[in-house]
Amino acid sequence: PKTATVKTARGFHYYYKYPDGVVIPSKHYEDLGIDLKSDGGYVVAPPSVHPSGRQYEWIVYPTSIVDFPEHLIEQFQEKKVVPDSLYPNWKIELLAKAL
Repeated sequence: PKTATVKTARGFHYYYKYPDGVVIPSKHYEDLGIDLKSDGGYVVAPPSVHPSGRQYEWIVYPTSIVDFPEHLIEQFQEKKVVPDSLYPNWKIELLAKAL
């Protein structure tokens, strides 16, 4: 599906929305050729001019921003690890016995 898209001096910016409660951190994935900008990150937007002199331009205007593909949410979503100290073994055993 077409989503808001900007032509830059070195490539493209694609804009997506994702569900509340999902945390997708800004991160550079050099091996994938992706510089993912999310909460806390920023991009330069049209009609700004790149230092090279090329102007950022809308290819698909931001009237259409589609959902971030679900299979990519899983790949890029921040994984939260709960420290064992928050859930001592006795609590887990007690819960298992209660069930």
